[in-house]
Amino acid sequence: MFERHHGREVVQHDPARLRTQVFGISGGAPVPLLADPAGRLNIRPLSSGTDSILVQGTVTANTRALTNTVDSVLVYGNNGTSNQVIRTDASGNVETVLANPLTSTSDSILIYGNDGTTNRVIRTDASGNVETVLANPLTNTADSILIYGNDGTTNRVIRTDASGNIQTVSSKGFVQAAETVTTSDTLTGSTPRNISLLNFPTVSFYVGNTSATNFAEVSVQISPDGVNWVDLGGTTVAGNGQAVLTPSSFLQYARVAFQSSTPGFPATLVIIFQAQT
Repeated sequence: MFERHHGREVVQHDPARLRTQVFGISGGAPVPLLADPAGRLNIRPLSSGTDSILVQGTVTANTRALTNTVDSVLVYGNNGTSNQVIRTDASGNVETVLANPLTSTSDSILIYGNDGTTNRVIRTDASGNVETVLANPLTNTADSILIYGNDGTTNRVIRTDASGNIQTVSSKGFVQAAETVTTSDTLTGSTPRNISLLNFPTVSFYVGNTSATNFAEVSVQISPDGVNWVDLGGTTVAGNGQAVLTPSSFLQYARVAFQSSTPGFPATLVIIFQAQT
């Protein structure tokens, strides 16, 4: 290698001592290129105010489709001091936290209605009940509410007369129960019947003696509890005879007491209980 010293060329055998200065052109004049202590070119950062790049010709940009798994843009808010990423849940809904709990005294939402022209705040009383005002006063000729009852199958309008009195119709029912018994030498009672909800005194017992020759002694009895019985009097029913027994006093239960007129000669009796309700 050769070095030039004071116009003379000198052979240099040590490459570490070989030096070459590199120049660039600035404004048409040669300017030596600068390097940092490590020997790297000293390149200053570009400035948008003083530097520009001119691209001429046709530029074809080949871009791929953006995807949410590869590409994303973070959206920031500020907490008053620093920027913070706006968070979402797994479904993408923005997560919010109340800075201060809502209170009925300081926070409220007004609900409006419309009067046909203007929005109006819906008013409530001190208890929070919505206040209502009838648009038109109710009248019995234009406004009414029908009240219904049921006849057991169909709803029926409850009727009134011209004065507004409810019209009623008496409804009567009928109950009946029959049994067949055989008399003995001992006084015996038929099935007790609860007459407390029936239309007393329309309560009767029919007694028919189906025996041809044997007689029977029968009487009507009443009781307050179905245990203690009071006899109200009776009669003798001949063979193939009949009798009707009606209690003259009221207690909750009634029955027929029966016994053979002649010991050892039983009679067969048909007892039918009937009453109106």
